[in-house]
Amino acid sequence: MANNGIDNSKMAEKTLKGQRIGLITNQTGVAKDFTPDAQVLNTLGIVVKLFCPEDAIASGSTVPVVTLNGANLPTAALADVDVLAYDIAGTGVRFDPSVALELAGMRAAAEADLPFVVFDRVLPLGRLDPEGTPMPAALASADGVAGLPILHSLTPGELAR
Repeated sequence: MANNGIDNSKMAEKTLKGQRIGLITNQTGVAKDFTPDAQVLNTLGIVVKLFCPEDAIASGSTVPVVTLNGANLPTAALADVDVLAYDIAGTGVRFDPSVALELAGMRAAAEADLPFVVFDRVLPLGRLDPEGTPMPAALASADGVAGLPILHSLTPGELAR
């Protein structure tokens, strides 16, 4: 069973304590009391940069916000980051753009030789049986969707594995 995102930040405390954190998030990245995860993470390290999808709301941010156009996270944007964290609630479906965004974050972190931490969350509809034909690689329009059925029912943490 998946954990409830940022509320379980103690699990990643060893990795995040005292680090400069880059955070990939959107409006779903909040604690159970609706505190934004950037604020929660500042108790462990210091959030130096937010990476948000182009449709995300990043109002009230006191740190630089990098708007991600599609699923592209340039490695150069991670120059002042020690660890990259990801907290976007997944939906368990192939066409959710966060699937490709998570993969882009993992790739950028690997290229920059940074740890990548996923704050896993339960799926809003719960665990459902996978449905639909897996996407052939030749037809995939976004990285990360090849091989996934339409309803894959995987949490962000399971996708990362």
